[in-house]
Amino acid sequence: MRKITKLLIPAILVVAMIVSCSVMFASAASSKTIYISATGTGTGTQTDPMGPGTVTDTVKNGAGSETFQTFTNAAYADVISWMKANVANGKMVFTNNALAKAHPLYRAIEALGAEGGTIVVVGDLAIDAADAFEKSYAGDFKLPESGDITITGGKLVLDHSTWNSTALWFGGNTTLKDIAVEYRYNSTQMTQYYEQGFSFYANGKNLTIDTGVTVTSKDYSGSTPVDGDVFPNLFTTTRNGIEQTCNPVLTVKSGTWHLVSAAGHSVSSAKNSSVVGNSTLNIAGGKIEFLNCAGVSPYSNRVYSEVRGDVAVNVTGGTIDTISCVTGSGITGKLTISLDAPAKVDTIVYLDTTKHQPSEPTSKAISYKAGTIDLANIDEAFVAAEITEKTVTPQTGSSIAIFSAAAVVALAGASVVISKKRARIED
Repeated sequence: MRKITKLLIPAILVVAMIVSCSVMFASAASSKTIYISATGTGTGTQTDPMGPGTVTDTVKNGAGSETFQTFTNAAYADVISWMKANVANGKMVFTNNALAKAHPLYRAIEALGAEGGTIVVVGDLAIDAADAFEKSYAGDFKLPESGDITITGGKLVLDHSTWNSTALWFGGNTTLKDIAVEYRYNSTQMTQYYEQGFSFYANGKNLTIDTGVTVTSKDYSGSTPVDGDVFPNLFTTTRNGIEQTCNPVLTVKSGTWHLVSAAGHSVSSAKNSSVVGNSTLNIAGGKIEFLNCAGVSPYSNRVYSEVRGDVAVNVTGGTIDTISCVTGSGITGKLTISLDAPAKVDTIVYLDTTKHQPSEPTSKAISYKAGTIDLANIDEAFVAAEITEKTVTPQTGSSIAIFSAAAVVALAGASVVISKKRARIED
């Protein structure tokens, strides 16, 4: 099992700021639909999809003192090709963010505006609009603010094999439904922690991975791509020192994901990414390798993020390898994990944050509702001590138990095995 901390050391450090993540546009369900494609040239109808716009912008280095290239009404594909060929020359920033604004997805959301609506992807669409940085790394693709958006249709291609867009930031409440997501990477080039996977940032809005979302992984390290084992991540907020005041809700009903987090992530306590409000994770389907309550692996003492409020994790379906709580700088309010059939969870790891950071939930509870839960292990890491092996006989009814070895006996409606395992904690 890979350490999920490999996911959480990003390449780009942003200046700490306070960002409100309340949705600026309040939109009712809209019937407006725009079709988009990578090669479209039309207005966005089904027979004439909208495609990329032209790019007029100046590309400079990070300090803004050196001009790398100026584009005037350049074709989008040509600009992307130039970026891929020249990214190793140094940090590059589009002065007016014209590359992102020329992307079909950005253009469609901008056209829907406050009303919101549905975007239908025709064919394969690469998520490749981002500022480029030194070596092979690229920045974030930030979508405009909007009303409620549903993205459906063809395939979103997240390509780390030739172009390292790091993340897609949503600008409004967004739903992905009946759409394919393909993550491409080169395993021989994944030598840095922050290269492990692509991230969707809900940006403090509500993000729903609805039914019919398929996520595949392809390793392009050889002459022929093969099935991979690295999958994208989902965060309720963003990263690196951005504090957001919001009550984000992240729902997963399908797809395969590496990390699903109730917060964002950051590189250090000085760059802490925090949710000021209550964060909710609703898992009703799909496959998740790590579900994280506060934004960082329990196998590290580094501060990555916190939720300054309550965290509710509601699991009613799907398969989760590991639920890890409480971590990093933790949760200042209540932590409640509710499991119900037919959910399948392999391991729950709880880290006592007093060993690492002072933040501790006011209360922490795991609730088993009626039904049979396939829960193989509950590992506790309060003092990195080994857990004695114990089998708990199912009870009838429902109850709530505090996270402790003794209290697990009170859990109802499930067969629980506390495995003998030493937790890995880095001092």
